[in-house]
Amino acid sequence: MQVTRPTDFEACINACEACVLACVDAVREFQLAPEADVMVLTLECAQVCELAVTAMERGGALAPHACSAAAKLCARAAAECGRHRQAGSRACARACSRAARECGRVTAARRHVAAWA
Repeated sequence: MQVTRPTDFEACINACEACVLACVDAVREFQLAPEADVMVLTLECAQVCELAVTAMERGGALAPHACSAAAKLCARAAAECGRHRQAGSRACARACSRAARECGRVTAARRHVAAWA
């Protein structure tokens, strides 16, 4: 089965994928100077972004819910990572902010759609 990327989700998918990578990099930094709460939040953000990407690529009914959760979690992770000085944390904050905006945009655009297929 070939997965296609709907063009109206492309920016959101790209933002979520970048967020995942930035979150993983930030977690590596946090492991050097343990920040348990932010590390868990960052990992959860990465996982929800991965779920949102998969759901958008499939175009299924889970996609609006996954994007909504990603928007909320990314906004929280962006705020928390933005409080730290490490370069990876700052990059994570920027990537999470972008993913939060894109997921929010997609969620708002699809709010009244039951299924995206």
